[in-house]
Amino acid sequence: MASQGAGRFWGGEESASSSSSSDSDSEVEQKPQPQQQAKRAQMGRWAEESSSDDDRPQRVAPTSRADKRLVNLKEIGKQLKNHIKIEDFSQLTTDYNDLIQSMEKFKSLGQGEVVPNYFIKTIVDLQNFVFEFPKEKAKKLNQNKHKAYNGLKAKLRKGKERYEEELKHYEEHPSEFEEEEADDEHESDAESSSSSASSAEEKKGKKASSGSSDSGSNSDSSSGSDSGSDSDSESWDSSESESDEDLTEEERRTRRMQKWLKTESDYEEERLEKEKREAQERAREERKIKKDAQAGTAGKKKDDKGRKDSTVEQKQDENMSFEECVGKVKAIAEDRGRKTGDRRKNDQMLEEYFKKLDKFIPNHPFATNWKIRILGHFNSLDFDYSSGAFVAMRPEVWLRIHTNAHRTIDILETWEDKYFFPDEVPERDEKLYTAVSYTDLITGFVSHLERLDDELYKGLQFSGDATTPEFQSTLANHTVHIRMLERALAYCKKEPTHEPEVGKISARLLEQYYFKHDDVNVKIFERIAKDAPKEEKARWVWPTPSLGFIEELRRSVHGSTNVRAKLRALLCQAYHLAVHDKYREARNLFHFTNLAERSAEATADVNTQILYNHTVAQMGLCAFRAMMIPEAHNALVELCMYMKTKELLAQGMSYSRFQERNADQEKMEKKRQVPYHMHIDLDYLESVHLISAMLLEIPHMAHQHLDPTKQKEKPISRLLHRHLFSQTLPTGQTPPENARETVVAAARFLKKSDWKSCIEMCDKLRFWSNIPNPEPVRKGLHEKIKIEALRTFMFYSLTSYDSFHLDQLCAFFELEAMKVHSTLSKMIINNEIPASWDSTSKFVVVQRSDLTNLHKLALQLSDRVQHTLDNNERSLDIKCGTKDNQFQQKGANNMQRGGWDQQNNRRGFQQGKGGRNMVMAAGDERNNNRKGGGKGKGGNHQGYNRGGSQNWNQQNRGQQGGFRNQQNRGGQGGWNNQR
Repeated sequence: MASQGAGRFWGGEESASSSSSSDSDSEVEQKPQPQQQAKRAQMGRWAEESSSDDDRPQRVAPTSRADKRLVNLKEIGKQLKNHIKIEDFSQLTTDYNDLIQSMEKFKSLGQGEVVPNYFIKTIVDLQNFVFEFPKEKAKKLNQNKHKAYNGLKAKLRKGKERYEEELKHYEEHPSEFEEEEADDEHESDAESSSSSASSAEEKKGKKASSGSSDSGSNSDSSSGSDSGSDSDSESWDSSESESDEDLTEEERRTRRMQKWLKTESDYEEERLEKEKREAQERAREERKIKKDAQAGTAGKKKDDKGRKDSTVEQKQDENMSFEECVGKVKAIAEDRGRKTGDRRKNDQMLEEYFKKLDKFIPNHPFATNWKIRILGHFNSLDFDYSSGAFVAMRPEVWLRIHTNAHRTIDILETWEDKYFFPDEVPERDEKLYTAVSYTDLITGFVSHLERLDDELYKGLQFSGDATTPEFQSTLANHTVHIRMLERALAYCKKEPTHEPEVGKISARLLEQYYFKHDDVNVKIFERIAKDAPKEEKARWVWPTPSLGFIEELRRSVHGSTNVRAKLRALLCQAYHLAVHDKYREARNLFHFTNLAERSAEATADVNTQILYNHTVAQMGLCAFRAMMIPEAHNALVELCMYMKTKELLAQGMSYSRFQERNADQEKMEKKRQVPYHMHIDLDYLESVHLISAMLLEIPHMAHQHLDPTKQKEKPISRLLHRHLFSQTLPTGQTPPENARETVVAAARFLKKSDWKSCIEMCDKLRFWSNIPNPEPVRKGLHEKIKIEALRTFMFYSLTSYDSFHLDQLCAFFELEAMKVHSTLSKMIINNEIPASWDSTSKFVVVQRSDLTNLHKLALQLSDRVQHTLDNNERSLDIKCGTKDNQFQQKGANNMQRGGWDQQNNRRGFQQGKGGRNMVMAAGDERNNNRKGGGKGKGGNHQGYNRGGSQNWNQQNRGQQGGFRNQQNRGGQGGWNNQR
């Protein structure tokens, strides 16, 4: 019963087989009952339903990843061959891509450059099928198949270069690939036969076991027990089940668990499998060694053949004709830009052909042309592989192109038969000869020089500031490039047909010189002369002054047809004049050629607008050095007013929280930045602008304090007003820390007429180091500050004194008597102060003109009445049309005669002979008693009759020269609508 219980616990089939040895075959094959299936579900997770060797899972030898890749390659190859049979080109394209990807993965597993022969054989079969596909059959394909066919053909041509050596080896030794393919097929057949034999043996063993069980049913119990042990060696027999009755539950459990432990037979089986696996690895290594030996022998033969071929090619090259040499050069040139081309190999071949062309020069004049063409190919290849919009060329590549350019110049200078052209050129060689004409070669050479100049400028742009070694090494090539351009310009000037090329090279040279002072250019030419040959040393002397030399370059640029180059040449010349303190010449050139309007029209050319801004800034600095303060302020106010000087001059990028840029905008802004050595010091520019504004605005503010009618006028410098207002706020005053704060502090001292403190603050500025000869400029600025301090003092102190002594003013402001006298006289003449000189010209007598409140109100009333009158007349003229007719018919004549009054938008009076316009006396202006107009010949005319005993009316506003019905607005010499 115990054995039966154990049998039910461990499985129904074991209990049935161990309970009786005389069961029939039908009983063995009987299906388990539902009760037995429920009992089997109660088995432990570590127990199995059957313990026979046949039911146990067989252990499989581990397979490497490389073997798996090889199997994958073969599977893809089989699919590819099947698709070749059905001519499915779309699936063939997919199979080809999968085959290449699988091969790359196979190489990535550490197999090196080993390429299986099966892979090469598959590729060859595919190529033979595609390239030998009949054209007539290909034309009949539908659109999709034809497209797939062409795509597959293109991929095969492109991928053919990758396995070129293996494919050549296949063509030479196809038997090796066939043998290995046969070996692979034999191994696969052997494996299939072994697997079929093993399956047959298994079937045979099962039949034998079943036969023994059948025979055992008719024999005695001993034979039945033997047959039972043969059929299931590891099953529990009846003796074991009977012996379990004498054991405890724990011992029975331990004994049952021992069934799942490894036995000696298991270890023996593992040892046999390991030996078999090692034998397979040794056989694989032996095959690989044999294959490498065969490949080495083939490679040695191939090397020997290559040496023989190279010797043959060398002999053929020695006997090469001129046409063959030119054809090969042309073939290499056509290979330019292709991904499959080997650039280093092409360079070596071109260099060899360049040397071989020397022997053809006496008999073939076009050999020199082709030598120049080869040098052009060298430069073109370097430009193709090294140029970029936002990446600078490497210095070694730039120098290599520069060396080739010098080689070209050497050939051109020793070339005599430039324009030779054979009388009879074969039609097949006509294009070959015209491609290397002299004009085309010179044009290509100059274009390469222009690109070389652009790459140098780009290298200076993207090398950082002057402290970086990249910038310094790139700037060192500057002198080398100038020598190259000068040599090219000297050569092109010898030929009368090279006027456009002379203009292009002159434009490049002008942009190398214009922003430098003569002192810097002298040092550059001395450096070039030091490295130049002896025969060239005499020409490397910088002409001083250089204004004539720059003018000659500018005239050469105007010989070209490029409008942009002409405009930039004028701007460069104006900049160069401003650098050398020739303000009037620069201003005349600037205005006579309408540079402002022409630069404003070139809105698309940002670089030209940047050059225009640089020129205007340099002219403002030049005017300041000449102490032309109003001119300096007018030139710099637009650049410095809105604090955008850095952006307008392209000397840096501003980062504001209110401004956002994407990546493309930031790249474009970096691309138009000016190199560091061409920068204008922004601190210098800001200091000059604020000093000029201070010298103009402080006296103007004092004048507004004196004359209430001036209070409505706009300030000269809003920027200085804003800075002065910010410093008057009730905050803690700190010492000035930068140039702006220093100039504002100097303006506050000037407002108090403290010229000594103002000069002291201005002398602390560091922009004086940027001026080549600062002492004359410093003295002129000191004198200008003293004069403006005198004017400010007069405006603020006029109401407190009756007179001023000339000697006291000279001593207080440390000015000469002539300077003080002339300054005060100008103020009196311009009606800025109500004063006059006495008979001795030693005293300035103040004319009291204190205005009462009634006078002030009367002035305001007169201004408002005048404004109302102007509006009424303007509306009446527009309604009646009389004013427009006057503009159309006599506008030009009126502008010539008297001009238009800017304040009232009306033409001033011009009465009779010797009449004067808009002249008023100081006393009459203060008392609001103005002379009436229209007194005949020689009369003084103010334009309106606001004084005297005459009354205003719309019909008669004067005496004899008054208004009459709006038709006659003057006296005898007045103008009317009839003239």
